[in-house]
Amino acid sequence: MFSFALLAVSFYQPKFCPNVTWNTTATTFVGSKVIGTQLMSIFIGTNDNIYVSSAQFDQVIVWSKNSTTPTANISGNLYQPTGLFVTTAGDIFVDNGYLYGQIERFSSNGTQYSPAMYVSSYCNGLFIDANDTLYCSINQAHVVVKRSLNSNSSAASIVAGKSNKSGYALDKLYKPNGIFVDNDFNLYVADSGNARIQRFQLDQLNATTIVGNGSNQSVPLSYPTGIMFDADNNLYIADYHANRIIIFTVGGYRCLPSCSTTAGSGSAQLNAPSFTAFDRYGNIFVTDQLNGRVQKFTLLTNSCGVFF
Repeated sequence: MFSFALLAVSFYQPKFCPNVTWNTTATTFVGSKVIGTQLMSIFIGTNDNIYVSSAQFDQVIVWSKNSTTPTANISGNLYQPTGLFVTTAGDIFVDNGYLYGQIERFSSNGTQYSPAMYVSSYCNGLFIDANDTLYCSINQAHVVVKRSLNSNSSAASIVAGKSNKSGYALDKLYKPNGIFVDNDFNLYVADSGNARIQRFQLDQLNATTIVGNGSNQSVPLSYPTGIMFDADNNLYIADYHANRIIIFTVGGYRCLPSCSTTAGSGSAQLNAPSFTAFDRYGNIFVTDQLNGRVQKFTLLTNSCGVFF
């Protein structure tokens, strides 16, 4: 759908057949007793570990490959963590901005940590690009900031939006959440409060609206939060207030579990989905926030091969 080259990354981007389908009845991977019901994020690494941040319990919970019970709990000095990203080396980057104003970098076993970037508030979205640049979407300040991990400075610079100035203009954001950076270094932002997905080209402060309000795509969004792409650049959007996942392709869009906007707690329903991730097999995991669970939508049709 959107053209960009993909290099080796630390997360899965499966390649699907055109007629790909997922089971619209999900299974629950984990429930509220473990992760709570506050904002949470999910990351599935190419080591097949599953990571979920729990703002309610001040930790990141880890499941090792094929495990159905947590194998590690990473806390350090975390307070209400949200954004989460894991590198190919296994380093775990976690938002810790709400109280401490920084992003923590944990070792792969979670025992050692240090500040990776200083921020003005909590980061709902984290991403690390192919040049080892760390990005953070600061929801309350209406900006996305970045910092090179190869720099001696831990300070961040604004790459999208204007600090503490929300707005609808193409150089502004309103409560941004999920972010994604492709290997052409285009920055995609779920501009939640404006109900749109924005693309900022490298070093450009004015965005192009690709989906949602102000675009030429008739995709109805209602506070989009998480975003991800598959290997064919199809866009997957967690539409928080509409209680569904929207899959946007060159042929239009469809939804999981359905295009209904009704919230619910059934296995074919969501209530405020916040973020998504693919596993090795093309299954889609969704943090179903107000239901306090992570739901797994299983791939039904065979994929055309998995992109690593």
